[in-house]
Amino acid sequence: MGLTLLALSVPMTMQAAPTGLDAYKLVWSDEFDGTELDSRIWNIEVNGNGGGNNELQYYAAGNVSVADGCLVLTAKRENMNGKAFTSGRINSMGKAAFMHGRIDARLKMPHTANGLWPAFWLMGNDMSTGTGWPYCGEIDVMEAGNANGIARGTQDRYMGGALHWGPYGAQTNWSHPMYATDLTASYSLQDDFHLFSLVWDDAKIEMYLDLDIDPDAKPYFAMNINDRSAENSPGNYFHKQFFILFDLAVGGDYTGIHDTNGITALADGPREMLVDYVRVYQREGREDYTTPDEIAVDPGPYTGPDLTTTIGDYASFSLNDDKAATFAPESGTDYIIIDADAQFRALVAENTLADYSPDANKAARIMVWNNTYATGLTSGINSMGNEEPWRHYSVNSKGWSTVSYRSSLSDSKGKDLSMLNEDYYFHFAMRGTDMEDHITHGVRVGKASFAIGNNNFNDEGTALQPLGDFVRDGRWVSFDIPFSKLLELNAEPFANAAAFKSDVVTFMSGGESGTDLQFDAVFFYRKADSSGINNVIFAPQANDDVARDLLGRPVSADYKGIVIKNGKKILVR
Repeated sequence: MGLTLLALSVPMTMQAAPTGLDAYKLVWSDEFDGTELDSRIWNIEVNGNGGGNNELQYYAAGNVSVADGCLVLTAKRENMNGKAFTSGRINSMGKAAFMHGRIDARLKMPHTANGLWPAFWLMGNDMSTGTGWPYCGEIDVMEAGNANGIARGTQDRYMGGALHWGPYGAQTNWSHPMYATDLTASYSLQDDFHLFSLVWDDAKIEMYLDLDIDPDAKPYFAMNINDRSAENSPGNYFHKQFFILFDLAVGGDYTGIHDTNGITALADGPREMLVDYVRVYQREGREDYTTPDEIAVDPGPYTGPDLTTTIGDYASFSLNDDKAATFAPESGTDYIIIDADAQFRALVAENTLADYSPDANKAARIMVWNNTYATGLTSGINSMGNEEPWRHYSVNSKGWSTVSYRSSLSDSKGKDLSMLNEDYYFHFAMRGTDMEDHITHGVRVGKASFAIGNNNFNDEGTALQPLGDFVRDGRWVSFDIPFSKLLELNAEPFANAAAFKSDVVTFMSGGESGTDLQFDAVFFYRKADSSGINNVIFAPQANDDVARDLLGRPVSADYKGIVIKNGKKILVR
């Protein structure tokens, strides 16, 4: 219900909240039983100020009632205080307010054609102590009757959700940050009751239609709210208590109708918006609300060490107590680097057979498929103990997510991975802070696929088994998986390994919007021994100028891979 004509659109970016009610407990509700509105909870608005949107109605107390187990807001064509229409609007400002959780409203909107604008929304409760709009923040869960729906002939199925926040004024050219989406449902939303749900947590806001009918429904609105880096960042406006509003506006900017003659919805008499109930659910131990009967304050997410996650046999903590890397570069040799920071690459350069890092090799790239992830920021120490960036992504609202390392479009040769055998290890590191949700991720190494987490990962219908997990308290965990284990998963993970052009390593996080993915230091290596030549079965001779493989067998002139000649290892490509 904000001043949409003055708003600036911003893109959605990125931990996702659960939608199922088993993740929450009911902390408050109004079932609208009885015959009168509960004045301990609700304020009835009486004004004709147009709501800041050039609306045409006068909000009157007589247009608000409770009957047959529902809140009833009635819009009429009648003159009052200079307005041609009357209607009803209520709010719980200063009486009942909530931060985070799932908020459900089951309601029946009227037929809006043309000119009615029903809404279920929230505003920051600090408005009650003088914070102005849009600094208070606004969450529009459901709005209908929009001009686009009218123009397309779909307004009985058309609705939208939006967020508005500050700053606002001359310093912003009288515009403000906002993000809005719309939905054209496959069925009418104006013939019966429907459930509208706000799902809201530390990281994001999502909005859903009819979760009671389809618990697996995708959100029609999703936006990250954990960024607090700038004055206009949404994270500065949506982590506080908000109060609830219901109203039935007539005309105005949202409908595109500003002339009373354009309001045809009331030609045959009054129209009603019915609200069956509004219910607020919050996570156990994370309750934060104010009602006439009780006040609860959220202590915030648990930030102590993750003492419950078992990381597995292939995993170890990446950093010691002094933040130094536990992986010693000299412990490996014959590195094939897929992605690593510059300091680590410099340390292992003399023992590197191939460096395919996207930052170092123009023939390599990291690819986010179909914009399924948004790129996040990094700050601090990576898994190698260096103050250098790592890879950080969050899932967008696409229903799936994939990011992979592959050859660039200009690479005609591909990557030589022919040296990989059972002597190698696959190394990567992961970190996370999703203690409550504990998301499982999928990993593919060529065609060898597995999960990292505490349960299976669904990869297009295939259940990938976990090979380990990582703690969710921000600490880095490294994985060193024997290549022999990958060969058990797929006997030929890299077809045409000497000139491989497809996805070498892929990370997947599922389709839950907002899921966080952080990884670092992706490479293959052999374990080094004291001689500097690892897993060579024969004794190499310094004066042997015959090129041999690692088993000591002479190789042909067109052989590709690692050879031993004159006591030295050589990569032939």
